[in-house]
Amino acid sequence: MISIEFTPHMRDGQMIFLEEMGHQVDAQRGDVWVVLWQNVHPVYRALGDDLISSCTLPLSVVLLGGTVEVTGMDGIKLYVNVNEPYPFNLPLVKTIDGQGLRTPNGRGRLVIMFYVIVPRVPTSLRDATTNMIRQIENAPEQNEDA
Repeated sequence: MISIEFTPHMRDGQMIFLEEMGHQVDAQRGDVWVVLWQNVHPVYRALGDDLISSCTLPLSVVLLGGTVEVTGMDGIKLYVNVNEPYPFNLPLVKTIDGQGLRTPNGRGRLVIMFYVIVPRVPTSLRDATTNMIRQIENAPEQNEDA
């Protein structure tokens, strides 16, 4: 029987060499190579020490800014401010240090890619919505800090 100690900072594709731990042929034991294979996670994708996740943003947060709740790998609720200079390109990418994969020296980052949810406009609100959107599109750019 072979015993292997796995640590949280081991990565997909990592190879472990176990010298003379294989089958014995004649008087000599063979070597064993163990290759780690990572299962696909339904929410996160590993990229080095970082975890990549996709989340959706409500249209109101995209247009007006706000805070979005996301869940980290350990189930911890994280709050991300989305108050970007407008317009910004989607996907909006935010990173949170220390919420990625464990490493011998700490943790990597959680990289969140935000996409917008464009809601269906009910027929009863279509005219009012169209007018409001046109006003926003045609409004002169103003510097609110001045």
